Amino acid sequence: MDQLVKNVIAGVSSIFTYVFGGWSILLTTLFVLNLLDFILGILSSEEEPNSKRLTEGGTKKGIMWMWILVANLVYLVLQYLGYDIGVSIANWVALYYILTEIISLEENSAKLGSPIPQPVSFLINKVKQILETKFKVEGEKK
Repeated sequence: MDQLVKNVIAGVSSIFTYVFGGWSILLTTLFVLNLLDFILGILSSEEEPNSKRLTEGGTKKGIMWMWILVANLVYLVLQYLGYDIGVSIANWVALYYILTEIISLEENSAKLGSPIPQPVSFLINKVKQILETKFKVEGEKK
């Protein structure tokens, strides 16, 4: 039984590493930000938490991870076809979601009366500049 558990863990880890392209600091950062945003979203909500809203929030987080998985699979297909695009597409997708999570944390912490610290605001602006330059994406208009 002990060997079966070890084999299952090894198999799941191998599949996970393949489809996500390994576990990087970007994925660790996104995971921690997901947890913080989920918790802050519950705390800052004016409504009572209910299972439907919690499921919707969890589903949104799951969809983020799905897109990272899809981006890595596209990257693997492009590599297989002989295209060398340099940086993994999944890294850019993770960076995009890290930015959105930080913005969401900013909104939720502001609701709780704690504005975003200046160094984090500086980081957000730098990441936005990188994304705008690299992908010719315009920031959201407010």
